[in-house]
Amino acid sequence: MALSKAKQKYLQVFLDSYTGELPCFLASGKGDKYEFCTTCACDVSVSHGGKANIKVHIPSQKHQNYVSAAEGQGDIGSFFHKSCEDSAIRTECQFTGLLLEHNLPLSVSDHAGPLFRKLFLKREDAKQYGCGCTKTTAIVGEMAADAENAKVEALKRRAFAIAVDGSNDSGSQMFPIVATYNVVSQDERTKQLKINMPTPF
Repeated sequence: MALSKAKQKYLQVFLDSYTGELPCFLASGKGDKYEFCTTCACDVSVSHGGKANIKVHIPSQKHQNYVSAAEGQGDIGSFFHKSCEDSAIRTECQFTGLLLEHNLPLSVSDHAGPLFRKLFLKREDAKQYGCGCTKTTAIVGEMAADAENAKVEALKRRAFAIAVDGSNDSGSQMFPIVATYNVVSQDERTKQLKINMPTPF
């Protein structure tokens, strides 16, 4: 009696039509016997059941966990939209200017955001205000750079005095240089001209 031939196996391959029906599944780099699940970022074999293998993968715990995680993520566009709101940025800069003008500690800014949201419940600016101590420090640095450039230009055109001092604090070594100069505004210049004008006889 002759031995019966072994039954030949026919393996399934991934078809491009699967992507049309199930967009999160693409052709795999491992070969045509696999599909790539973009949700799970993994390759799944389709060699035994073809589309049936995909339908078994979709309700699997691994796939469902990734679907849940993706749904919980925010849209990255919302972060850029929030950071580009001109009115919120203007408010943050104005409040930082207030802190500098009245010599208040920058840590006050940590309490400003929650306070504004309580005071101005319906204002969109207050909801988007997100300027704590770290951001306030960065804004002060930017403001200081502009002010420093203006002062350097002023010192190039008028007389000034320099005073230096050293820090006696062992934990913080500082060497401040203070430049003193007179700023004459247009109004003051006009007043001086009027005062200095000789009166006719």
